[in-house]
Amino acid sequence: IDKAISLENQGRYKDAMIQYSRAMRLDIRDDVFNSTVCVRKGKLYDDLGKPQQALDIGYDEAIRLDPENITAWFNKCNTLNFLERYDEAIACSDEAIRLDPEFFGGWHGKSKELTLLGRYEEAIVHYKKIILLAPEFLPAWSDLGSVLEKVGRYSDAQQCFTKVKESGNIIFESRFR
Repeated sequence: IDKAISLENQGRYKDAMIQYSRAMRLDIRDDVFNSTVCVRKGKLYDDLGKPQQALDIGYDEAIRLDPENITAWFNKCNTLNFLERYDEAIACSDEAIRLDPEFFGGWHGKSKELTLLGRYEEAIVHYKKIILLAPEFLPAWSDLGSVLEKVGRYSDAQQCFTKVKESGNIIFESRFR
C-alpha cells in the first residue's frame, strides 16, 4: 500500500490504482487492512472525477469489509454530497457520528447537508455542536454565520464572522472583507 500511496502522491494515478488492486489480491485476510485499501482507492477515484466508482469500488466495499471504518463513512458522505444525494449523505454522517460522537467531521458533513436541504434550524444546532467539540475549527464558525444570515439572525451571524476575522487566518478572514 505504501508504494501505491507514493505513486498517487507523484500523480501516477493509473499506476497507483494497479498497486491498490495488487494489495487487495494479496493473501491478506485482514478486513481492516483491505478496508483501508478500498478507502484509498475510493479517494483516488474521487480525485479522478469518478464519484460512482469511488462509491462502488471504494467506500461501499470498505464499509462491507469493516463497517466501523469511520473514514469510509466520512468519505462516502462527501462523495454523496458532491452527487447532491443529500439524504444518503446525512445517513452516512449519522453513521460516522454514531461510531465516534466526538468526530466533528461527521457533524460538519451533516450540518452542510442540512443547510443544502434548507433545514437551517437543524443545521444551526449541529454547527454549534461542532464548535463545542472543536472551537478552533474555523469552517464551522464561517458556515454557522452564513446559515444565521439566511434565517435573519444578523447579529449572531456577525459574531461568528468576527470570530473568524479575529483568528488571523488569512484564508477565512478574506471571505469577510
